[in-house]
Amino acid sequence: MESLISIGRLLCRVGDAEESEGVLRDALAVAEDMKSRPLIYEACEALAHSCELRGMNKEGLRYYKRFHSLKEEVFNEESTQKTRNLQMLYKVEQARQESEIYRLRTVELSAANQEILRQQHVLSQQTEELHAQNLALQEVVRDKNQLIAIVAHDLKNPLSGIVLTTSNLQRNHLRMNSVEITSQLDIIERTSKRMKVIIHKLLDLHAIESNRMNLNLECLNLCESVQQVVERYHPRALEKGMALHVDVEAALMPVQADENALQQIIENLLSNAMKFSPAGTNVTLRCKRDAEAMLLEICDEGPGIDDTDRVKLFEKFAKISNRPTGGEESTGLGLSIVQQLCNAMGMTIEQRNLPERGSLFSVRCIAC
Repeated sequence: MESLISIGRLLCRVGDAEESEGVLRDALAVAEDMKSRPLIYEACEALAHSCELRGMNKEGLRYYKRFHSLKEEVFNEESTQKTRNLQMLYKVEQARQESEIYRLRTVELSAANQEILRQQHVLSQQTEELHAQNLALQEVVRDKNQLIAIVAHDLKNPLSGIVLTTSNLQRNHLRMNSVEITSQLDIIERTSKRMKVIIHKLLDLHAIESNRMNLNLECLNLCESVQQVVERYHPRALEKGMALHVDVEAALMPVQADENALQQIIENLLSNAMKFSPAGTNVTLRCKRDAEAMLLEICDEGPGIDDTDRVKLFEKFAKISNRPTGGEESTGLGLSIVQQLCNAMGMTIEQRNLPERGSLFSVRCIAC
């Protein structure tokens, strides 16, 4: 619209008043359709000038009158609007000053409230810390009580057996032959070893939980670690009439682990599999590649683990309903130690029952 008026004025300026009038009349019609009084009076002013150049004074006068009339209306409206705007600005400023006075009056109270809130926050933090410390202390007390109960239960009988066997030797060694004496000493040795295992497991668990077990992660050959553990456990397997198998896939990768911790994981899982499997069965240790990880699987042919026991399988001091098949003792610590060692080295462990029979423990190791 403004472009049409500008073009009309330009045509008028270059002397083409007739063409200018046609363009300006179009502009006026558009302005009237838009009901824009500022544009209407601009178009009327331009038309008055165009008519004057063409000697059409009467028509030019008519446009001039309309121009002045509309200009005065627009000016009055603008003046009224400016007056309203000034009144509004005055009210806004007055409200701002009142707000500032209110703000200044409440600064002291706000500061006091902030200090109260700060003190409440500090008190809340101290309360939460105290609550957390109490919970941790309760957990420690529960663990210690449970530990004392385990020690009292699991070490009492072996100690009583050692005392009884030793007393028997002291009283009757002169009447015993060498075979009988050796048998009594074997009982003492086996019982002492069982007590040693219990104590070592308790010490290992305490070292892990107190972050005193320093792990040295390096690239290790998983299969070599498995073979070393199997060699150590082979005599025990023969005693129980069991067969140990190692199944190794080709193209294996080294794993990131601490050597002692890795062998401790393998030992606990293998010992657990042998403990709950009957004589004449097989235990298989399998090393295989799974995408960018390595899997260690220990499969046995025992009774498997039911859903109730699986929930507490990796808890401390948890004992499942299955009973050792060779009279072995169970502390309920082995699998808890395994899981915590796995967590410390970024490994994961899970258990599932096999379709035929038996249980499978799977450890996912990080490949180097």
